[in-house]
Amino acid sequence: MRSILMPRIPHQPWFTPILGMALLTLGTGFYTTLTSLTLALQGFSELWIGLISGAYYFGLLIGAYASQFLTMRWGLVRAYGFFTAMLISAILLQSLWLNPYAWALWRMIAGYDLAALFIIIESWLVTGSASSTRGRVLGFYLFIYYIASSFSQLFLRVHTLSLMTLLEVIALLCALSILPISYGQVEAPKIPPKSFLSLSKLWKLSAFGLLISTLSGALLSILYSLFPVYLLEIHCTQSHVAALMLFMILSGALCQTPIGWLADRMHRPLLIFLLMIITALISLGALWLPHDFFTLVLISLILGASTFALYPVSINHVSKSIHPDMTLSAMSMLSVFYSAGAVIGPLIMGVLLSVFGPSLFFESIGILMVILCVLFCCSGISKKIKKQVDFKIK
Repeated sequence: MRSILMPRIPHQPWFTPILGMALLTLGTGFYTTLTSLTLALQGFSELWIGLISGAYYFGLLIGAYASQFLTMRWGLVRAYGFFTAMLISAILLQSLWLNPYAWALWRMIAGYDLAALFIIIESWLVTGSASSTRGRVLGFYLFIYYIASSFSQLFLRVHTLSLMTLLEVIALLCALSILPISYGQVEAPKIPPKSFLSLSKLWKLSAFGLLISTLSGALLSILYSLFPVYLLEIHCTQSHVAALMLFMILSGALCQTPIGWLADRMHRPLLIFLLMIITALISLGALWLPHDFFTLVLISLILGASTFALYPVSINHVSKSIHPDMTLSAMSMLSVFYSAGAVIGPLIMGVLLSVFGPSLFFESIGILMVILCVLFCCSGISKKIKKQVDFKIK
């Protein structure tokens, strides 16, 4: 049982990047929720909230591609310190002026830096893990990520803290995340200076993994940025919103290691298909379920379990198809597609909620997942699964 929850890796090379990531996420985990709630409580429309969220994910999109070149030149540790300093600057600037245009700019810069930081961490983990345990390594990494993100939501329940104080707390935790990265006992993997992997080549190697990464970005950006707004629209209190976000993220965290264990032992496209089916069923079922607090807790738990696992499974799927030297570039391309989905997702959903009202939130997600499930069944991937019965748990 212990090997399922935590992979046995000699010298624990995952400890240093995961500890740094935990501190980083404890600060930035409630950053998006804080921004959306502040704008909503100040009277900004869903369209403005969607645009500012889109600016953040647009920054993620640019940073996911452009930051890899600086990281290749400087190395993982030095690049991590640089991008963290830039992130702290953007966060503190956001506390000075509540203006939608300025916030869009600072959020875009923050998205750029966060993309670079998580690419560095994920490249470190993928390069330092064996193929047979990579699913559990990534699962444990995201388990810690979502646990930190879950508990970071509790800062929103402290009503005595001002917006400026909360942003200062985020900046402080980001600064502390540099310490384990800079002074860890495990040396960071070396990144070859000429290890660039073109999009066309990666598309040929794993187009399915790139598409699922895009889907994951769209779903998670919608859940993080507009699910709190939806909950406010149906008259949930701010404390209930924080609690429901906590339940959703905690559910996603607890499912990471078991699903990572499954990803090491079964056909990963089939696992992704099953997760999409679960998401479709709970989203469409929410249209007929009562919207009392306990029902919303159940919906949040299932959504967290089914949607949060899509991205790590897509990383595992892509990593099987590339040379280890190309890991940083491949993680950058996956983040580009993830961020593209994250930019488009809240923009489209923000427009839909503004025009048709909050009732369309779950309906839109459910219809999208049904369409994707049908396309999956009609694709060549489903035919390959029928021929490869390699999903039996060893």
